[in-house]
Amino acid sequence: MEQTYCREPNNELIPTHIGCRMCSLRPVMYGDVGWLKLLIGEGKVAEYLLRNSSFADVMAEENDAGEAVNMAIITAEGEPAGFVSALPVIDRSPAMPRWMLEFAVAERFERRGFATEAVGALSDYLLGRFALPKVVADVCDANTGALDVVRKCGFARPESRLAYMNYRHVRQGMRYHWYRMQPGRRALYFAKGLQYYRSRRFVDAAQMWYEALAYPRCEGTPYCDSLILANIGMAYSSAGWYVQARSFLERAAVMAEDSGYIELELMWIARQTGM
Repeated sequence: MEQTYCREPNNELIPTHIGCRMCSLRPVMYGDVGWLKLLIGEGKVAEYLLRNSSFADVMAEENDAGEAVNMAIITAEGEPAGFVSALPVIDRSPAMPRWMLEFAVAERFERRGFATEAVGALSDYLLGRFALPKVVADVCDANTGALDVVRKCGFARPESRLAYMNYRHVRQGMRYHWYRMQPGRRALYFAKGLQYYRSRRFVDAAQMWYEALAYPRCEGTPYCDSLILANIGMAYSSAGWYVQARSFLERAAVMAEDSGYIELELMWIARQTGM
């Protein structure tokens, strides 16, 4: 899947300080290159981090250029314990902008909560400050420490069929893109779709509702999959795209508790088209 880099962040929006309970985050600076190279080259970090030590050379430069958010993890005593980094990317198909997160702490600071606090704090900042709706951490199953961190920070693992293997790091085994998303995005896209539908922009409405399906349904909201699929079908029917309309309506009818109105629309399409 082809990826390109987004340009949303700029150096005015990169935080100068993020406070945590046991540590703090500050932007990586040029003077940090030395200890970052040592960190990236040691033990488990060298084994599991996808990028090599040259990453340390560009982190401060990326911050200055506003191309990424690279933060140093600093203990309460002022010692650098590690880093957490977020790079904005977008998949060409489907178009899903997101943050790709990487993090590491020195071995002597492991199992002390620094990585968990840093990943949680930066993820909260990114989802609250920028429009990119998703933070993704690429973690292999063998990296049990990183798995503990992303679980504690509320990341979800995608379904098993989405596991993959990085051909440059085959010995690490299967990997998953663990993710966190902004809450309520499904409702937002549903509302935008409704605006398009009322403006008789039926295809735009269908596409917006299709986007809504990519986001989880928040508890207590009415935006279930069957409702959205039915709306997509109705929109395509209104646009005269009857083949697409029938496909989505049939899927909705199987899932819906009350499919009467869906069946009526399918009957109308059948009369109009002879399908």
